[in-house]
Amino acid sequence: MKLIITLLISSGFLFASEYFKKETKYTCLNTYSIEQGNRLEVKKEDALKKPLEIILKEDKLYTGNNVEFTFRMKRGDMLSYSNQDVMLLLTNDLGLGLVPKKARGQLQYFFKCEQK
Repeated sequence: MKLIITLLISSGFLFASEYFKKETKYTCLNTYSIEQGNRLEVKKEDALKKPLEIILKEDKLYTGNNVEFTFRMKRGDMLSYSNQDVMLLLTNDLGLGLVPKKARGQLQYFFKCEQK
């Protein structure tokens, strides 16, 4: 868990050019995953098959299939949203980290988002 937060915070500072905006739809593609410390790259063709669509409204984040996440905190340029199963970390370079809570940081997914 500390690893994902460190990576997201430092990557945000390196590429600080865009921010997530409210009431704007984004399509996010999985770029890589970390499973038990091993980085697994995702081919663009595979990522295009299952894009993650999100939109920010007020203090909530919604996915394309209406899963709701509640805003938890802002630390620097990073925003944190979560529900009972998953935590999402958004960075200012339109990066998104997804961490299933049951995996306790052993499984992490990283996405790159763009406006629809």
